Amino acid sequence: MKTSPLTEEEIACIHEGLKHYKSDWMAVWQYVVPHRDPVLLPRQWRVALGTQKSYKLNSPKRAKRRLYESQRRKLKATTTECGQPVSDKE
Repeated sequence: MKTSPLTEEEIACIHEGLKHYKSDWMAVWQYVVPHRDPVLLPRQWRVALGTQKSYKLNSPKRAKRRLYESQRRKLKATTTECGQPVSDKE
């Protein structure tokens, strides 16, 4: 329960708690939702509001990133085959 997403009832209670306690998350946790983790509560609130972005990339971005990284590794391997790394300052 501590790490699960906030329910609609909890969101409403936290909203009222924030009106009363302003941004004192410890007071909101203690008096409004004591069954939640006090460290995760602000992040869970942001996720519930939609202001906290998910750190998971969608599959097209992930595929594009993998392609870029593989091309970068290949390029780096070919430039250092001579035994001397290529410097940008030269």
